Amino acid sequence: MDPVAILGSGMAAFGAAHRLADAGVAFQAYDARGEIGGHTATVAHPDGFSFDDGPHVSVTKDTRLQDLLADQLGGRYETVQMHVDNYWHGVRMKHRSR
Repeated sequence: MDPVAILGSGMAAFGAAHRLADAGVAFQAYDARGEIGGHTATVAHPDGFSFDDGPHVSVTKDTRLQDLLADQLGGRYETVQMHVDNYWHGVRMKHRSR
């Protein structure tokens, strides 16, 4: 059987890869960008700033997902208090986490 193609390398792709691997199904992931992560990627600016491409699913309060992410990182993660706002057309909107 040919491997399953996973298009993208964001969190949904990682979830699909995890389920396929657990089921013993071969897969190959493809991404249009040069780095993995999709909207969870962080881009380092030469001036020392870091910018997140999009929301990180790691803000979840779901312990099952927290454990899965921690396992994939070899337990190397940190918990931080964050305050996120969105700014659009002159209006600042508070981000609400669930």
